[in-house]
Amino acid sequence: MTTSVSVKTPIYSAVLGSRFSEAAIVEITPDLHQIFRSTGGHAPASIVERARDKNSALHKHFEWNNTIAGEAHRITQARELVRAINVTIIVKGCEAPIKTRALVHVYDGDVRVYRPIGEVLDNPDDREAFLLRALRELEVLQRKYQVLTQLEEGFAAVRRDRASTQKEKPKEPGIIRAK
Repeated sequence: MTTSVSVKTPIYSAVLGSRFSEAAIVEITPDLHQIFRSTGGHAPASIVERARDKNSALHKHFEWNNTIAGEAHRITQARELVRAINVTIIVKGCEAPIKTRALVHVYDGDVRVYRPIGEVLDNPDDREAFLLRALRELEVLQRKYQVLTQLEEGFAAVRRDRASTQKEKPKEPGIIRAK
């Protein structure tokens, strides 16, 4: 089954949880459209090149101080490195070992840190917060891919699971509180 989509007058908005405001999205969209029209896509390098122009609406959304940008890039590389490590674990109730991320991010106060998945799963509060975050991430995927009607059955299962875990939520959405 194919779904035909016609977008006559798109209305743009910020993704939930994005660091960009609605006003910023409205402001930068014309520049992104211009890049698309001239290149046929939105390659990150094309966006950065357009943003170099100080008159571009994109310009102010980038860090142009190379010292600051370099440090931010190294932090991103550290996150990528940590996310590249898998571990195979045995989970009670599962027949086969599970290969998963070795380290997951949690919050220690306001600081994001990485902890071994086993420690997070063994702590009931962290495990519940980890589950709630996973369900929120699945909801984000659902919004992203809702135009693919073939996935509706899976999305319905996510909604059911989310409804069944509406107990006590972490104090801040998307944050696992580490003890």
